[in-house]
Amino acid sequence: MLERGEGRFRRGEPGGAKVKVGIIHERIRLDAKRTNAKRLGELVRKLKAEHKEVKIIILPSYPFTGPLSLFAENRLSKLLWNGAEAIPVGPGRTRQNSAASLLARWSLETKTYLIAGPIVEKAGPRTYLTVVMTSPEGVVVGKYRKISISKLEERVGISSGRELGIFDIEPQGRIGVFVDEDIAYPDIFRAFIVKRVNVIVGFLLTDSPYLGDFVDNNGIKMPSMTALYSFLFTRSRETGLPIFLVGGTVEAGDGKSFFTVPTIPVDPEIGIVENKALRGDDGREYIVVELDLENSRPRDLSQRDLHVARICCRALEKSG
Repeated sequence: MLERGEGRFRRGEPGGAKVKVGIIHERIRLDAKRTNAKRLGELVRKLKAEHKEVKIIILPSYPFTGPLSLFAENRLSKLLWNGAEAIPVGPGRTRQNSAASLLARWSLETKTYLIAGPIVEKAGPRTYLTVVMTSPEGVVVGKYRKISISKLEERVGISSGRELGIFDIEPQGRIGVFVDEDIAYPDIFRAFIVKRVNVIVGFLLTDSPYLGDFVDNNGIKMPSMTALYSFLFTRSRETGLPIFLVGGTVEAGDGKSFFTVPTIPVDPEIGIVENKALRGDDGREYIVVELDLENSRPRDLSQRDLHVARICCRALEKSG
């Protein structure tokens, strides 16, 4: 839990609408869905058993496969098509042992909302990278298809999503969702202001060129932390909202090389909450933070800025 003085996460008078969120940061094995699913299921149950008051659990980025950027490109098209799954929203049946069905089962078992992704989704002839939310009733209640796909993703047949990522948590929470390169597009974050979200959750585990110069980490490229921190603080200040940047650690085949992006809480007033960041090398498997929904609202905009934000929101909705 974040201590007093650490910003928006604990603001507000007693009795406000507070929700506890558990964020898991775990090592993912590349292209090993069964192994990853077993470990993640254990951690979901462990987190809930140790923190019964947690209402939302967020899994690390690309939780079942690892990020596409670490695969050999000549394998990706076949891999994606064979591994893609339909993700119906609502009480429709999900394929047994699919990623979505596992999430729904864990939600029902622990009576929590689970948010996880991206997962490779197949919808007709198209393939998307999709973040999924399941409810305590064991149902897929929301999904967000990544909008800003990379050149690599475009080459291997990933399609761009066309709808803003908004997940509603009962009774009064609203979460804005972004993935990877979405962080570079202010239009998405202006639309979050219009939609009156309470908190933003981002999934990032990529070596995107938007994140500045790369640095070597055991021979594997990873984003510049300076660039990532700058983007996160800017987006948090622009919106006036806290951001949970969800990263992860990927074991890249040989058991010795790892690709890591930290999991970072960001506050619009104080910036990066460093002492709560997870980097996968300190023995911590998750963090639990308390968010005050009643007092976590987008910043007030001038009439001109509000007009621009509404235009951005309409443009995103029209593109769908």
